Amino acid sequence: MEFEQREKLIYFLKDAEGKFPVQEWKIEGVRAWPIIKTSVFFVSYEKKEVAQKSIKKYFINFLKLMKLNVLYSFICLKTLKFKKIDFLFSGFFGHRVLFEKFFYNRYFDPIMDYLESHGYKSKIFEYEKMQGSIHYRQDRVFDATKLIHYFKFKNKNIDIDFEKLEGFSELMQEFENQMKISTSEILERISSEFNNALSWKNLWLTVIDKSKVQNVFVLCYYNSKMYGLILAAKERNILSVDMQHGGQSDFNCAYNFSSLPQDGYELLPDYFWTWDKVSANNIFKFTQNSTHNVIVGGNPWINFLKNKSIFLDNKKVILYTLQTTQTPVLHPYIIDGIKNTPEEYTWWLRLHPRMTDIEISTLHEQLKNENLIDRVEIEKASRLPLPLILAQCSAHISHFSGSILEADLMNIKVNVVIDKIGKKFFKKILDEKRAFYFDPLTELNLFTFIQNCIVDQESSIEKLVEEMDYFEAIKIFTNEKFISQ
Repeated sequence: MEFEQREKLIYFLKDAEGKFPVQEWKIEGVRAWPIIKTSVFFVSYEKKEVAQKSIKKYFINFLKLMKLNVLYSFICLKTLKFKKIDFLFSGFFGHRVLFEKFFYNRYFDPIMDYLESHGYKSKIFEYEKMQGSIHYRQDRVFDATKLIHYFKFKNKNIDIDFEKLEGFSELMQEFENQMKISTSEILERISSEFNNALSWKNLWLTVIDKSKVQNVFVLCYYNSKMYGLILAAKERNILSVDMQHGGQSDFNCAYNFSSLPQDGYELLPDYFWTWDKVSANNIFKFTQNSTHNVIVGGNPWINFLKNKSIFLDNKKVILYTLQTTQTPVLHPYIIDGIKNTPEEYTWWLRLHPRMTDIEISTLHEQLKNENLIDRVEIEKASRLPLPLILAQCSAHISHFSGSILEADLMNIKVNVVIDKIGKKFFKKILDEKRAFYFDPLTELNLFTFIQNCIVDQESSIEKLVEEMDYFEAIKIFTNEKFISQ
């Protein structure tokens, strides 16, 4: 999605909150605006991929037809030995990075280690199928997808009567007129997300009840699995916390509301855990008059790795963290920048966790066509922990990735934003000259720009960003008054 279209969509959704009674739109007693809003956004934002048939997919469809997947889930549920859990965490494999031979969940494992050292039990339930990899502390990891087929089979899908939502039809008509996108796909997406959330809610209720869970932490709250977990936590009157995983600004519709109901949305977490005060202030603008709270807890992964180091390369490293859904995958100014970079430097291209196989293949094809394969490093750039690379790179550049914020938190001197969305995402950082903005329409060659930034920073006073300690933040959730007895 181009910048102008994304900006138009974000403002359209925000304006809708003032024009229509969205806080009153209930489905099955749940105020559904958060799901409706994110469904509208992602249907518009996501690119459709050509379905690829494979033997594996035919096999999976066969299992579904025979209901063997339901039987498998039922057997897993009945044979699973539930143990008491004080803290339930949930994320997916894409949040993991390889470090010292193990795949760590970079946001949760440091917290889980800390909790364990203080006598608390925790487990992480992954909501995408676990890869054939060695997870850090596999004993506290569980593949939640093993159970979901049974709950989807058991849960009867509801037919949503959108006509009962006052003003909803008018909103959809305005959307179709302004954004030129058919609303039928949006209605299908909302129905699918809501029904999936209800199935997952029933799964999570079973886990919460049998394991006597007292707090839940989620990553990317705005998908059906996490909506279901938040609903389950609300139903059992236990705290839910959304962990920041990237940039959270006005240009992320999940963290941009005009206002919230005074008693909050059932689909939003009780707490938003943020990395820094800028992110916290952005969320506080819409949560301040509601029951939802914001906490500045810092980035646990940066804290975990701050005293560790690794060897990167004999050359100076320029790190480029890629985005998904970018067209082209490598812009001409990136290609020109690499071509104009002297031999003393090497470019490390870090893939986004959600980049598709098509995008990755296109990236390699572009590099091959431009004879740049030997000028870049992709495998180590994508495999090694980001903070360890940032700590030793000469410069970091990205569009609107959360890595810009992570680099800022680590006081990386040459931190370059190269996208209009990023310019709005990280306005505060840019205004305070803690990062540089590269405009490909007006600036020099990208490497020349980076080189100038490096020279400028060599003579500047070291910038300091206040470090946040997650050890202090987690104490909020281990305080007795927050734990159900």
